[in-house]
Amino acid sequence: MSWLLAKRKIVRGIVETNEAKTNRRLDKKAAHILNLIEKDQANFFNLRILDSKTFLEHLFKDDAKLFKEILNKIHEKHFKEDENPIKYHRLMQLIYFYMYWHIRKNEEIKNQLKDNPELNKRLFAEWGDVSVTAQNVNYDIFDTHNVNDSSSFANALSLFRRTAIVLGFDGVTLGFSESGNDKLAVPIGNDTYNISISGSAPRPSVQWLTKYLRDYIQIHGSDSSKSQEIAHFQKVTEAMTFFTRHYGKAGSSKTFYDRCKKGELTYMTSGCNDPPHAVGVAIQGEYLIYCNRGYGLLDEHAGTKIYKLNGPIDAETIRKIIRAFNNSKSTIEDLHETLNRVVDLASPIASLPSKSQEHGNCAFANPKATIEGMLVLLQNGKGDEQNIRKIVNASDKTYEKSYKNLTKHIRDANVNEIIIAAHMASTPQTQQFLLKLIKECIIRGGMAKTRTELKTMGNANRLLHLWEGIPDKMRNDLINDNDIQQFMKRAEGVKFSIVTNQKFTQERLDNMSLSEIHNILNHAIKWDRVDIIKSLLNSDAIHDYEAKNQYLQTAITARLICDNEFIENYVDKAIEKYDTPEEGIKTLLRRIEILSRPPKEIDQMVAGIEKVISLVNDKGYANSIEVKELLDKVSANLNHTPLAQSAELPKKPPIGLAVSSLESQPMIREMYNHERNASLTKRGLLSYFARNTEQNSGILKENPARTQQIDALQKLVDSANTASSEEKGKRHLELYCALRYMDEMIKNEKNKLPSALAKVCKSLISRIENDGALNKEIMKAYCQKTNLPFNDTMTISHIQNNHLNEMAEAVLNTKNDQSKVKAERSISPGH
Repeated sequence: MSWLLAKRKIVRGIVETNEAKTNRRLDKKAAHILNLIEKDQANFFNLRILDSKTFLEHLFKDDAKLFKEILNKIHEKHFKEDENPIKYHRLMQLIYFYMYWHIRKNEEIKNQLKDNPELNKRLFAEWGDVSVTAQNVNYDIFDTHNVNDSSSFANALSLFRRTAIVLGFDGVTLGFSESGNDKLAVPIGNDTYNISISGSAPRPSVQWLTKYLRDYIQIHGSDSSKSQEIAHFQKVTEAMTFFTRHYGKAGSSKTFYDRCKKGELTYMTSGCNDPPHAVGVAIQGEYLIYCNRGYGLLDEHAGTKIYKLNGPIDAETIRKIIRAFNNSKSTIEDLHETLNRVVDLASPIASLPSKSQEHGNCAFANPKATIEGMLVLLQNGKGDEQNIRKIVNASDKTYEKSYKNLTKHIRDANVNEIIIAAHMASTPQTQQFLLKLIKECIIRGGMAKTRTELKTMGNANRLLHLWEGIPDKMRNDLINDNDIQQFMKRAEGVKFSIVTNQKFTQERLDNMSLSEIHNILNHAIKWDRVDIIKSLLNSDAIHDYEAKNQYLQTAITARLICDNEFIENYVDKAIEKYDTPEEGIKTLLRRIEILSRPPKEIDQMVAGIEKVISLVNDKGYANSIEVKELLDKVSANLNHTPLAQSAELPKKPPIGLAVSSLESQPMIREMYNHERNASLTKRGLLSYFARNTEQNSGILKENPARTQQIDALQKLVDSANTASSEEKGKRHLELYCALRYMDEMIKNEKNKLPSALAKVCKSLISRIENDGALNKEIMKAYCQKTNLPFNDTMTISHIQNNHLNEMAEAVLNTKNDQSKVKAERSISPGH
């Protein structure tokens, strides 16, 4: 045997020697590359060794030590901040050219890259400032749009840049921050990442849109009321997918031309390169759509225009349209000249105006706006020009509603992605990166007034959803962040505090201008923040505020919402202000009558108005005819204005009482959504994801296990409430055991997010335990099931744990499903 051991040692030595030789050889090649970079001699030919899988794997050994050395050498030699370093760009482009497919296919290398801050900085952040290639690679390999991983640092970087474009970060004046308008400094540990937040390439920008479109179709595809809308969006998705697959490839001009000839909806990003600006162009049949919201507008109206082609479009025109953005010296006038050959740009059939482009996101914003024009053509079908005008000028703009549904979905989905990433972040560096992203969402995109009240409220709801959805630690870190504290001193910051239900100091309110008080009062009224209204009414500045006629209606509204003390005090002041009490009362009642006229929503003020009427009568001021008439008008307004139903859940009678109609039984999904959105429900403003369970499930990727649990509980509740008198105890026993068992299961999940379903379980358990008669029936069923003797002194607490678990597992079928549930839970951010 000794000779065999000796032979093995010799073989092992030979193998080790060969491996050592290989390592030394590869080390020399790496040193040679470093030397070439140092001497500025690296080129396409002498860097071909990077195309070797063996060499690439060697570079990534020992925490990618050699690869980092190469990247650091390129950075040291050629990278210059805020410039356009041509040599740096060329070298990095060569590295990607040789390594991209190896990295994409090598899971081990991808795993090293995804959470390594140093590699991400060199590969995706710094180079991403000067090259769309880096942004594309980051998106293609690591973004959650393409991989099922929300936790990585590389995904956070891609999500940061994508959010900046989708929500529009650049060009926002912060007033207190030194950050540039087109770049953000992100501190990570002792390092700083300068992230470009302006500009994106055509292909990935349209890829983002395509992903959002597919998600929207998936969420609403089964809604029969949206069947036409979904069919149109499917055609738009097909056109945009065609663009991303063929754009930039050899022979793509002919490919797009062939599609146009068939009369199929064809989308193309076009534009100019001097300066770089992307626009949207779409063609279907005899019609062409041109969308430009920014540089080089045809007239003072930004947006989408629809034209009639003056004849069959030719291949040369398509070639010029598709290549315009990438031609180094192309201008917007060149594109207009090309388009003018096939349409009369001065005479569109229809215009779909939109606000001018405010951010450096033309490659995303213009394709997105082009979708509205495509929806018009799809709704038109084979109709003529007159029909297109009819569609656009109709009072019920179906295409516009569909487009707004989509754009809202895009913003909502993006915020949901941030929330999920914040909870899934795998490293402290990733958490820091996402914290900065959330901060910028709050400061740059949250509370600014928009063109419509609906959109302003939508932004506020979205911001509230983001604030309430992120982990508690992140929220606390943001509260203590210096930039956020500075932001809170501005009007937008105060509105943010109102929306997110934060506290105000009296000092903060006392130091506001009258216009600021006016804005804050209006916002506090809108969001039902009575505490802030009271604080303002107690502030030193309120006397000057109420003395201004332009603010008086708001001041009266604020007092009517508050407690009686504010109203009584104000009625007395109104009397003192005028020569006679009657004159003061009449003036006050006239203003209240105007405030309470239908169809205004006056739910908040009803109690206050009734208090004023009562005070006027009690103080003996209702004797004159004019005062009586005003009181009658105010009372009539109250009687004719139906109170809006509260968004709070109706109180349900305890389970198992005599009332057993379906209307009285608990609805688990409704209760669950109520608990998930308690702060909104309390104010009567359920957020979008609470109103739309299907959308919530589709975008937030609700834990499949949680969905199963909700459905299972609802079946048990239905069974208990519809059971015959003989079966009543048995069915409620099953329900009680299931609730207790599920509550314990949820505790063991150790979720990062608070469990709304646990609250639902506890609520129902409490209702059962507090019903003495039901307790007795449950215990009878329990004793019958377990062959235990029954007596009247027994309560639910006597149910043994082993029996409870067995019965719960039987009705929930958890023994067979637990392994599946665990697997699903491990990849799904559930509540």
